[in-house]
Amino acid sequence: MTLSSGGTESSGVSTTSVLDPFYPLYLHPSDTPATMLVFVPFTSTEFGDWKEGMLISLSVKNKIQLIDGSLIERTTNSHLYPYWQRCNYMIKAWIMNSLSKDIAKTILYYKTAREAWNNVERYGVANIS
Repeated sequence: MTLSSGGTESSGVSTTSVLDPFYPLYLHPSDTPATMLVFVPFTSTEFGDWKEGMLISLSVKNKIQLIDGSLIERTTNSHLYPYWQRCNYMIKAWIMNSLSKDIAKTILYYKTAREAWNNVERYGVANIS
């Protein structure tokens, strides 16, 4: 069940609509957009180290599903949409905070954290020219 606390309706939706802390869309009160997930921002070198650090941090926060595509974007009429949107923006902010300013600008206007992540992953592709 994704929602808990208070009285639970037959649809599985809680009357207080509090997400289960183990659900990927749950954000802890201490999660902030300014959180740094890696020690050194990515500046276009050592992509593998940066990516591994980000994957570890996102895994610990139970957020990998939003960048690997296993948790799909919610539709605007879903009761989970506000949670999805908030979590998506939080992850996008975490990614941007882990990048140099020049690289962060390249993902600013992507709609989803997954799109932003995929754009940054192009730095990990070897240039064989």
